[in-house]
Order: sequence, then structure tokens, then C-alpha cells
Amino acid sequence: MRKILGLIFFVSLCLLLFVFGSQNQHTVEVNYVIAKSSIMVSELMVISLAIGLCIGIAIQAFKKNTKTTTKRSLQND
Repeated sequence: MRKILGLIFFVSLCLLLFVFGSQNQHTVEVNYVIAKSSIMVSELMVISLAIGLCIGIAIQAFKKNTKTTTKRSLQND
């Protein structure tokens, strides 16, 4: 049930991102540490979403790996 709700939330978030992205065709200037570029707001939103998803997946994988390692070390003692 929780996976289904997560999937529904993710799909609705993607649809919301698509709607906002199609309405915002303005360009914004993004300053990186060593560079500067002008991209559309919709592209910036997609890039931000992708980075956030990657960070979230990495954190979840780290937590799962830590729990497995802790469980194994407790079983060996």
C-alpha cells in the first residue's frame, strides 16, 4: 500500500512539474561555482528534481546498507 501511494505521489509530482514547465518558458541565469549559464525555468526544475531524486535514492541505499551491516555484526557476536 505504501509503495502504491509513493508511486501515485511521484506520478502526480511529475505531472505537476510538466504543467508548470510548459507554462514557464522564461529564461533564468544560473551561476555555478565556476560558470554561468542561461536556461529555461522548466529545464532548471527538471534538473533540480533529478538531483533531488538521486540524493534521496543515495540516502535510502546508504541507510539500507547500514542496517544490513549492523544486523550482520550483531549476529556474529
